[in-house]
Amino acid sequence: MNTSGKIRIGLSISFVLLFIIILIPFIFRPNSNRWKQTSIEKNWNIALPKSSQVLYYKQSGFSFFGEGDYYTIFQIESELDLDEFHPMNIELKEEVESWYKHSNLEIDLEQKFPLDYPSLVNKKKKKENTCILLYDSTLKQLYVFQTFR
Repeated sequence: MNTSGKIRIGLSISFVLLFIIILIPFIFRPNSNRWKQTSIEKNWNIALPKSSQVLYYKQSGFSFFGEGDYYTIFQIESELDLDEFHPMNIELKEEVESWYKHSNLEIDLEQKFPLDYPSLVNKKKKKENTCILLYDSTLKQLYVFQTFR
């Protein structure tokens, strides 16, 4: 084998290894519960209790840039900062109903928030991206609706 053949093989192996090293975090990181919580905290400047557990999670497929719809239900065992939350109003109720209807997610009926139930809500917006948080104080569950465009 001549020198140019060895160089080609070496470069091919280097590119395959580099591709695998770059790809591994995209495969494993989004599946961790801590990552789901951290990404919500960083994207929306929200402090969630460290003891929060993900009960349900759906996303609208893989996207390199993260655009799409994300739906997460957290079990909140300790206190949640409710300073920015307020009672649900008709406008936000209609927006959540629309989100359920038009998101690219198939969410199980038992995982949907009962909109006739009294709840606290917080809505955040950054450019065309939206996050709606619904909190059920009886069950201590936080429903997070995220849309990234």
